[in-house]
Amino acid sequence: MQATDQLISIILPISPATLENPTLARWFKASVVSILTQTHQEFELLLILPNDICITHSNLTSLPQDPRIQYLHRDS
Repeated sequence: MQATDQLISIILPISPATLENPTLARWFKASVVSILTQTHQEFELLLILPNDICITHSNLTSLPQDPRIQYLHRDS
């Protein structure tokens, strides 16, 4: 396996404030889009959500649909 074939895990924790504040939400979405458009494509993007945020939140459903994105919930 070459170094470029290795799966990379990118962990991005999200706070409720990030999704509720319009400015922070725009930066969050821009960050996700930037990660998805990187040259190296063999990665998983783990979005870590607090338990009180549902993956149906509008600022999450507006993200690009990409199989590399996974949603995980954390305890408070």
